[in-house]
Amino acid sequence: MNVLIYTFPWGQNISFFKKFVGPLKTLGYYVHFLTIDLYDYLIAKKQGHSVFLVENSKKRYKVPRIDELRPEECTNLEETNKLYSCVLETCNNLHNKYHFEKIIAWGGLGPACQGIKTFAAQHAIPTLFFELANIDGKMFADPQGVNAKSYLYNNIHLLDEYDIDPLIFDQWKQNYITRKLENHTVYQALAKPKKLIHRFPTFRILESYKRLFLGTPSIPTLSCMETIRQKQIHQKVSYTYDSTEHLKTPYLFLPLQVSNDSQLIFNSDIDNLQAIKIASEMAKEKGLKLIIKPHPAEPDQQFVKHVYELKNNYNFYFINYNTFRLIQNSAEVLTINSTVGLEAKIMGKKVHFLGRTFLKELTPNRLKNYILGYLVDMNNFTQESISVATMQKALDRSELTKKDIEGDFFVS
Repeated sequence: MNVLIYTFPWGQNISFFKKFVGPLKTLGYYVHFLTIDLYDYLIAKKQGHSVFLVENSKKRYKVPRIDELRPEECTNLEETNKLYSCVLETCNNLHNKYHFEKIIAWGGLGPACQGIKTFAAQHAIPTLFFELANIDGKMFADPQGVNAKSYLYNNIHLLDEYDIDPLIFDQWKQNYITRKLENHTVYQALAKPKKLIHRFPTFRILESYKRLFLGTPSIPTLSCMETIRQKQIHQKVSYTYDSTEHLKTPYLFLPLQVSNDSQLIFNSDIDNLQAIKIASEMAKEKGLKLIIKPHPAEPDQQFVKHVYELKNNYNFYFINYNTFRLIQNSAEVLTINSTVGLEAKIMGKKVHFLGRTFLKELTPNRLKNYILGYLVDMNNFTQESISVATMQKALDRSELTKKDIEGDFFVS
């Protein structure tokens, strides 16, 4: 049996999926990787993996869902449609030879994943999409997508089918909170910018080669270039944080999300600035102070400075402190659809959600079932191996729906 895994660029994604090869082989599956990143392709090839580069195709189809594209993908629909078409045609060509039983990818959004979904729907192949759960050692896996685009979002009752022992969850919760209060690490804020900058010269050379000699789709470069630019101007932006003394009186806590977070772009009608205004009004009505913390992985330091300059307008305190301490000391938490809302629920806080998320539907019973039942035991940030049992659990998730993943994901 053959499995196709589509990987996003920049190394870390394919490194995570390479850990699937061993357990999938034990379960009788042979793994084939598909990527548009020539660097990842060459490294995987050298390591002996079965890996394919997305091929150029003269056929052109329109991306079925414009609403599942990032702004930079909408500004150049010609290149976006090319990527969608090339992924779709490459999958079709590979399927003629390998007859894939399952398809695995990250996230489920963007032109490449739309090509994956179209292909899967046409051939009735089960799909499985992964995303960070932002719970240590856990990953989110879903047959339809992630967050508000997931199968779970429309079928939250699935969590009621688990029967996790409350005592086991209480022990897990106690250990988790203790660790986070001591050291709350946001892994997305660590190696990613460094990795991008380290690879940037090689990236430019290989992308130029691809365009000139292979004609294959390009990697969307806007976010990469912007990340590098923001790091360069990081030291030029000046602002100061308020004292943690303000945490001694009751407050409403608003954790900001990364300004280009897919959760904001695709799953919310409210952005960070609108959330600040709503939070200011809510805090005033409740007689609470307002504490705001910028996201540690925010690449746009000009945006952070702009938020800082709004302090007097909206009467809030700008604090950079352990997120779990901020949750612990808060009266209530307001978020758009951040997993900080999940963390606040773990700590028993009252949480208000402004965006689309299944997190707002997590009752205490569903919360324990989601964390210790629905999430799978995988770590995206370490080389920790994946057990065969965990791999089987994830694969079983792909069978939740065998009908077309998205009814309108067909070429036009």
